[in-house]
Amino acid sequence: MNNKEKILETAIKLFVKQGFENTPTAQITKESGVASGTLFYHYKTKEALMNAAYMHIKNDMVEDMNSYYKEEDDFKTKLKKFWIGYTKWSLKHMDYNLFFTIFLNSKYISKESQLATAAMLKRYKDAYEVEMKDGTLKDYSYELFGNILFTLHQVFIKEFSKRKSVSDQDLEDSFEVLWGAVKR
Repeated sequence: MNNKEKILETAIKLFVKQGFENTPTAQITKESGVASGTLFYHYKTKEALMNAAYMHIKNDMVEDMNSYYKEEDDFKTKLKKFWIGYTKWSLKHMDYNLFFTIFLNSKYISKESQLATAAMLKRYKDAYEVEMKDGTLKDYSYELFGNILFTLHQVFIKEFSKRKSVSDQDLEDSFEVLWGAVKR
């Protein structure tokens, strides 16, 4: 892991543990084992570091989700693959998942970062809008749909994280809860 990655991973852990405001850059550099100047060489401000962390996590998540995506699948199959992949990814990357839970709507996440992540998810939004127009889904805005998905996901992540293992049936059942909430 290079210095830039060390700084980013350390910042993510500390931001989750202590919050953004309560995490001094001096602590990030000390715990990542790099000089203060190295942090500011890679990230001009603490806010820039926060946005880099947000984009890093979002890129990792979307890359994983896209590995399941097949254009020829029907919407329910796409959503199921997304849901199960997102759940597995979150359980594997709990610090990343907690970061999103805490900072998704943070004032420190720039408009540019928000727009960039929205662009990453455009294929999912487009698929949703087609299905909503076709009457497969309840008449929710995309934003409400996303909030339902995110909230239910967090409920299941909290539950699943308490278990020694999560079965394929557990994942299937959790998806059926989501599907029941959004299908017409």
